[in-house]
Amino acid sequence: MILQYQGFKNNLVYEEVESVVQSIVNIPQFDEKEISDSDSFAKAYQKIDETIRRETNAVNISDRTTGQLASLGVVKAITAIKKDKEETYMFKMDNEVYLLNNEGKTIRRL
Repeated sequence: MILQYQGFKNNLVYEEVESVVQSIVNIPQFDEKEISDSDSFAKAYQKIDETIRRETNAVNISDRTTGQLASLGVVKAITAIKKDKEETYMFKMDNEVYLLNNEGKTIRRL
């Protein structure tokens, strides 16, 4: 199977996967005043990271929200399971992510 999503420069990314797991994660919200210095910012993102790991059992997390993770509230987490590893990608809810068969035909929208 193939996981297809839009990359950072609007290019399509294709990754071969054995299977995928989709989750919806509620991200803790922070006021800009709460994360005004670098120490508070680091603590806020640590709390976000802990939430994602707890909700998805993810080991490797990649933010595909172009740096907006703390302000989104809810994100979809797609764990791509490959032969030698697994990686969890965080997407905005309206990002188009597809699971394709090996011929490139859409199996389903995630």
